[in-house]
Amino acid sequence: MSKPPKPKGIIPEDTMVLMLTDIHFLEGVFFSIQVAGMDTANLVTYKGYNTVFAKYKTTPEQFKKSWTFYMAHPEYSDPIYEKVVENITILQTESVKKQKAAKKESN
Repeated sequence: MSKPPKPKGIIPEDTMVLMLTDIHFLEGVFFSIQVAGMDTANLVTYKGYNTVFAKYKTTPEQFKKSWTFYMAHPEYSDPIYEKVVENITILQTESVKKQKAAKKESN
């Protein structure tokens, strides 16, 4: 079965992977701030999303349009999310390595 054509204005898949990786990382930070009870969580998240949109030269509207299209078509969204999970796993691994190295240096 072939993939349906993408409508005009849809963010390319490789860019969507990078954006979603950044957004999920941002949401993890947001959750941590929220759990800590900080009142700035919503502001941090709002500014964070805007930073992601600016980084990838897109708008919230274009992201929403792209998100809606990709999530309605698993033949696109499944490979995108496989790459997002891979990226997040790599980031987590790097973070753990840095934490261990910092801990060794402080001892």
